[in-house]
Amino acid sequence: MTQPSDPVLCIDTTSKILMVAISIEGQIVAHRREASQSHRYHSAMLVPTIEALLNELSIKTSDLSALAINIGPGSFTGIRTGLSSIRTFGQFLDIPVYAFNTFEVLAHNQANESIISRIYIDALQNKAYHARLCFRPEGVHYLTPPALISMSSLENTSLESSEQIIISEKLRPYLDTTSNQDRIQSIETPERFTPHDMCQLIRQYSDTSPHPFLYSWDQVKALYLQAPNITLRKPKADMLK
Repeated sequence: MTQPSDPVLCIDTTSKILMVAISIEGQIVAHRREASQSHRYHSAMLVPTIEALLNELSIKTSDLSALAINIGPGSFTGIRTGLSSIRTFGQFLDIPVYAFNTFEVLAHNQANESIISRIYIDALQNKAYHARLCFRPEGVHYLTPPALISMSSLENTSLESSEQIIISEKLRPYLDTTSNQDRIQSIETPERFTPHDMCQLIRQYSDTSPHPFLYSWDQVKALYLQAPNITLRKPKADMLK
């Protein structure tokens, strides 16, 4: 697949913060970062936010050369909203998609072969999303594939001195990090803006063929790792008659 030029629309709907950006030549030229208490906010605001950015730059959707998305793990509703929109844009515009998972965008600052990133993301219900990875010239390499783990597994983790730890603040008490403070990054760092990480990874592998993160729109799949946390209401007695 031929690598696209510019501009590129990047979105991340995996958390309570909606992040949307447009990049040209690997640099973000317009962006929005909207915090919300509900992931349902994204379904209502994603398309208007994209339209606002396009209008800000005086460009049309037909000017886009590619799309970029975080496919998860994260909010089930948010991932579904983002993926549905990206697949629709990709099919309608007939343009490819750069697809990254949450582990890859969080670890991009350690994008060299000598550094291993160990990542723990709060998955709620006393569980965590976990992966160990590093970046190589041909793309990402997983030493531990993305998985859902229990808190007991987290508590029994043995950290290696060469690893960079990226972790949700809520999970810190479960991991012995007392002797590793200089190697710990918080996922909730206020300045973190994942579309920037996506742009950096797009640019880093721009000379790699094929680009390890580039797909056709119909190849892009969500990385959920667990079923959605949905509580079904019990039917009322008169509904069962």
